[in-house]
Amino acid sequence: MRAVDDEVGTRPGSQERFTGLFRERYRELYGLGYRLLGDHGEAEDVVQETFLRLDGHPVLERPDDEVAAWLRRVCLNTAYNRLRGRRRTTARLERAGRADRADDEADAGASPLLDVLRTEQQRAVRQALAALGHTPEIREFSETTRTSADAAAAIGCTVAQIAKSLVFRAVGSGRAVLVIASGVNRVDEKRLADAVGDRIAKADATFVRDKTGFAIGGVAPLGHTEKPVTIIDEDLLQHGEIWAAAGTPNAVFRLTPQALVEMTGGRVIAIR
Repeated sequence: MRAVDDEVGTRPGSQERFTGLFRERYRELYGLGYRLLGDHGEAEDVVQETFLRLDGHPVLERPDDEVAAWLRRVCLNTAYNRLRGRRRTTARLERAGRADRADDEADAGASPLLDVLRTEQQRAVRQALAALGHTPEIREFSETTRTSADAAAAIGCTVAQIAKSLVFRAVGSGRAVLVIASGVNRVDEKRLADAVGDRIAKADATFVRDKTGFAIGGVAPLGHTEKPVTIIDEDLLQHGEIWAAAGTPNAVFRLTPQALVEMTGGRVIAIR
């Protein structure tokens, strides 16, 4: 408790709430981290990172159930990123001939927790949509809709009607740049950099999870753990309806291009 309290810089009016949330949610979040990672020290670190990200975050102004959902999602994403890093380290050692192949002890418990994470990701999208007065049907498919072609085939629409989410990293600011593009288009990164006013770099899976709260292939246009810079492909405005990811790689929802612009506050430009 002391470590987080010593480092937070919340506004005076929210300090009491922050402390209360830490006391109320610590045990639950610690349990999620430990079940996924199988290590007490790492679970403690994950909880500390989660609450440090809550410090000063606009979600503190939201109702308790939304804050609790945000905390669970950030905690699980943080723990999952650590698990992925552990696996990459093991793989590098194996290639170097310095480690025997071994199953990750946390793998047996990972699947149900990832189901919890997927539920939280979709809930975040529903809450964000509802807060803006939108209640679209979220359609889930047994097959993946991770790529634009997959999504179009599952839905029965054209690939051009898929509003794919591509995350880049603004090198100077470190912020996430979310490009919502037509499924048939490729992003001209020079044009994107000019629009953002910063150098642009590819975002890896860890950055995407950390900044948006979603995995690559399931990044929704809203409901992110941190607000990105949002750019919208002008070609999407040619269609009467479009389809966007709903937080997981097998869920989508339908909306109009005008609603996309309004709900995200994104800037519409030519991206190709």
